[in-house]
Amino acid sequence: MDHLEYFLKRPRFSNKNPCLVLFCSSGSLPTTSEEIEGAALLYEYQVAGVGCRIFVADYHGGDRTVIALRPFRAQIASLVCAALLAQGALAVQLTYQIDSSGPDESLLGTPKGSTRWRRASSVRVMHGFVPLEDTYDATLSQLGKHTRRNLRASRRYAEMNLGYTFVADPVISKEEFMALNRVSTYPVSDELAAWRHDAMKLIPGCLFLGIRGSSGEWLSVIGGRRHENGSFVEWQMNRADMTSFSLGTLMRSHLIEHEVQRGTKRLCFVGGTSHSIKHSIGAEHFVDLVALQRAFPAFLLRRFARPLMLEKTFLVQTLGDPKLKWQPW
Repeated sequence: MDHLEYFLKRPRFSNKNPCLVLFCSSGSLPTTSEEIEGAALLYEYQVAGVGCRIFVADYHGGDRTVIALRPFRAQIASLVCAALLAQGALAVQLTYQIDSSGPDESLLGTPKGSTRWRRASSVRVMHGFVPLEDTYDATLSQLGKHTRRNLRASRRYAEMNLGYTFVADPVISKEEFMALNRVSTYPVSDELAAWRHDAMKLIPGCLFLGIRGSSGEWLSVIGGRRHENGSFVEWQMNRADMTSFSLGTLMRSHLIEHEVQRGTKRLCFVGGTSHSIKHSIGAEHFVDLVALQRAFPAFLLRRFARPLMLEKTFLVQTLGDPKLKWQPW
């Protein structure tokens, strides 16, 4: 939760209102952090500035939604849903991390008012971290043979034929940044690209690396966050007209080496990665919990949720899943 300013200013969350739920030992607003037993950070959708009583997690990876010691996360998640539904929420969707053994449904309990509510939950597996060793070679030795070969080969080929320069903490103007985005493999909107450029100033000690060609043009830029002993890659841009140089793999090779030299121990690609390195990443397990007002049928919520939210959200996908088993709560 150290980078809240960064998270709260994301463009795709401009139509959502952050909602913090605290559970305190004192029974009143806490004066010290020691009084907080658990917390959850959710976001309420808004239409024309008015909250519509639908609360969702900000990113369904689950690492910054339910904040509690692992044995109490299911219990805190249940209490969060109950507290919001009791105050008139139509739907609450949140995610929390668990051990691979699966969630203990008994911890969710049956809060007062259960005849009015329904819930459904499922376990989802996501890629976790790439463990980084003390040296670059030791780290590569933990990866698959195909991945190791590609990381090294991309470096040799680019050094022989490209004449590039790897740059840590690059100084790049917003105009250059947005121009690279427009010619990249997976361009985003100008609005999001501009925000990504400016957001690097919101994160102390941010992860920001670049590769320049022999003429000084930017070929690849990668950005994200660093927290404690981990680095989190939020996005990457690679020129789309230079596929023969495998710029994505080239950047990942330098990224791993650079982070190893910094003493980083864990490397995470937020939202996953299509690169073969994903086969060397351990799995993490998350519970997706959705709770609804029983008097507000799920099919009706599904019907208006999509035009209301104006995006293909995780909540909409969850509500549309025919395999999900709803229970009275």
